[in-house]
Amino acid sequence: MRQKPNIILGISPGTRSLGYSIISDGELVDWGVKNFKGKWSEKKENKILNFFRKLVNNYQISKVAIKISRLPKNSQNLDHLIKLLSSHIKENRLRLAIYSIKKMKQKCSKARNKKEIVQYLKNRFSELDRELPDNKIKNHIRQFEAIAVATFK
Repeated sequence: MRQKPNIILGISPGTRSLGYSIISDGELVDWGVKNFKGKWSEKKENKILNFFRKLVNNYQISKVAIKISRLPKNSQNLDHLIKLLSSHIKENRLRLAIYSIKKMKQKCSKARNKKEIVQYLKNRFSELDRELPDNKIKNHIRQFEAIAVATFK
């Protein structure tokens, strides 16, 4: 009997954009940044949650790893969004792991900054090196954060 694959959804949440990645048994399957325009509203909140639910359902996620910022930096809306995502994760009996940027640096070969995290990930997943040249990384940092947290055990 074949064991069910370990499929992890990595998320770097934001109220304007959400970085995501899907890792199945150590292989990078999907990744990107989803933008959500406009001011914070219940409609925008629902769009973000629906996108999250779609990823969970389409990929049969077993674990969700979320990157969080330092608390003083977070907005009330981002804190609210993280709580909503966490509630959805618990309701669906998914495993949850939360990582800070400090923990990400440690796990990514003791990287000193986000640029070194990106390089670590590009070395690990060659498709990332072909996908995004260095001059586009700043616009896509959330996706790299999402990939990083999804790779941790």
